[in-house]
Amino acid sequence: MNMKQLIRGNLRIEDRGPAAYVWSSLAHYGLRALLPKRSRDTTVVMNEYNHERDEYWKPQHQLSVDDYVWGDRERERWILLDHELGRGTLRQVRERLLPRLKQRVEQYSAPGDLVVEFGAGTGRNLAYLSLELPDRKYLGLELTPRSVDDAHAMLRRFGLPVEMRVADVTAALDVPRAAVAYSVQALEQLPSTVSRAALANMAKIASRAIICFEPIRELFPKNMRGFAARLRQYRADYLSGLPQHARELGLDVVTAKLAGFAEHPLNELSELVIELHP
Repeated sequence: MNMKQLIRGNLRIEDRGPAAYVWSSLAHYGLRALLPKRSRDTTVVMNEYNHERDEYWKPQHQLSVDDYVWGDRERERWILLDHELGRGTLRQVRERLLPRLKQRVEQYSAPGDLVVEFGAGTGRNLAYLSLELPDRKYLGLELTPRSVDDAHAMLRRFGLPVEMRVADVTAALDVPRAAVAYSVQALEQLPSTVSRAALANMAKIASRAIICFEPIRELFPKNMRGFAARLRQYRADYLSGLPQHARELGLDVVTAKLAGFAEHPLNELSELVIELHP
């Protein structure tokens, strides 16, 4: 920790091993939890994402579709793999995530079916599915026009037949019926007051399954890392209560478990699978 960090109020120690990282993060987010809680809504999310973002791939004109889909293979940071905190790349996390997403989409859809991503960002997950399961149709819904513009540019460049639309997934949607609706770290941006509405929309659109790879606070491990993660989620006003929302909506939750990986070690993803019965 250096003086610049202290001036910014950043207590996290990132260069002295996993124990120092976890304990300093606990202190960092614990102190921040004493401050007035941040409040999130769709306007806050829009303001955060609808501006020029420092995406690793944007400056690289010769970027391959492989790099676009799988992510940065160079820069190391703290990540979570197999439930273990360590140094690694975002690509290593996506190498765990994307095959599992494909497995679930393949399980609950058939050739010719429509698959819809809620909070599709710049289209990278849909690009992967389009390459791996080209016999399905794909639609991405994303709140921020800038992200949709970026997605259109990259998808056209690689000739991938994925449709992207600007849409608020918590509001009424004019979207065709799909076999599967899924999200990857998108619902987490929504506070409990509106995340239930997004889940209800997924249930209206999908006919067979809802698949969510989201950090579910209630499933975080009961250890120091899990406690620090809960404080971080609370302070940011991130998603909570997703499995409970599903049950309150009368949905059949068949899987709700920690996935064991995350791009941020205090943001471990869970796999939530909801089967829909016409």
